[in-house]
Amino acid sequence: MSKIKSNQVVLLKKEVANFYAALDSILQGNSRMRNLHEFGDIYWDQEEASYLHLVCNKEEFYDDMYEVIKEYLNNADIKYNEEELKQVIDYQNLVIPHFKSEETIEHHFSYNIPEYFDTYFSEKPSGLTNKPQVLTSTDIRDYKEDKMVFAREVLLYGRKSNRMLRTVQWNNIDIKDELLLGSLR
Repeated sequence: MSKIKSNQVVLLKKEVANFYAALDSILQGNSRMRNLHEFGDIYWDQEEASYLHLVCNKEEFYDDMYEVIKEYLNNADIKYNEEELKQVIDYQNLVIPHFKSEETIEHHFSYNIPEYFDTYFSEKPSGLTNKPQVLTSTDIRDYKEDKMVFAREVLLYGRKSNRMLRTVQWNNIDIKDELLLGSLR
């Protein structure tokens, strides 16, 4: 991860260092599994342990991702819209569950990011446009800050039963409604 120049990216650099350390350990004949006691007496695959570590630091993770993606695009000389990128990162943050109780979250987008992701794999994917939408994100379970229950429900059982993401719904916002909402903020 030494290629990332940004000093703002700390969490992701540590996590990549963990992967390299695990690889070295595996090459020395040790187990590839990690035990994270706070998430139960379970031996986790490296990517699962990484996910659990990152979800504990969710906001920092998404801040790091934003910086890494911007740096990558800039280094590759790829032009991008910074606001679109920020909204994509916001969307990803909103759909990932957390062990802390997160009530229903409503988030306004100036681009159709929710629709874009919702239709991406459909027969008629929606292109990305400057169309205001509101996303309502709900976690179907309250994990009551119990990391062990969270890990079991989301990682052990969730992968096979589509419980890796929060439940989301989106709606278009009439531009007049958006102007009214903007004046009330």
